[in-house]
Amino acid sequence: ATSEEHERHVVAEGEDLAWISDQAVHLLNLTSNTLQRFEGQINSNEGLSLSDGVLCWEARHDTDIDIFCSDGLHLDRPGDQRRPSRWQAWLLFHEGEDALLYGPLK
Repeated sequence: ATSEEHERHVVAEGEDLAWISDQAVHLLNLTSNTLQRFEGQINSNEGLSLSDGVLCWEARHDTDIDIFCSDGLHLDRPGDQRRPSRWQAWLLFHEGEDALLYGPLK
């Protein structure tokens, strides 16, 4: 990644590589050389989660922080949802003092 933005929080799994920049989350498939860019108010204090080609991150939405995933999942609950960790059909995340498990996802 080379741009004027500050690229950081790199994760990799298999043929997929992902990172955060100032305005977006990026998912690159090295086999097909396909780059997806997910724009938003990315909260870059935390890293990314990558499982089976699905990328998850946290971002500001309205008045709080929600979790978004590249497969279209938007975990929109009251309060802040932080530190997503996706593994196949499951999403582990923090909400306040609690660690919660969400799934199975389809």
